[in-house]
Amino acid sequence: DQTNTVDGKLTETVEGDVVEDYKGDQTTTVGGNQATDVAGSQSTHRRRRPDHRRER
Repeated sequence: DQTNTVDGKLTETVEGDVVEDYKGDQTTTVGGNQATDVAGSQSTHRRRRPDHRRER
């Protein structure tokens, strides 16, 4: 009884839940937010500088 319960339930619960939670949540947060913040902010700031120089 003990061997089957530990090996069967524990292995499936830990490997299944933990792997899916980490890979899903972390990947979306880091890849989505960081990529948009860094790529969006930098590209917007760089485009505003040449416009000011041309007007003067």
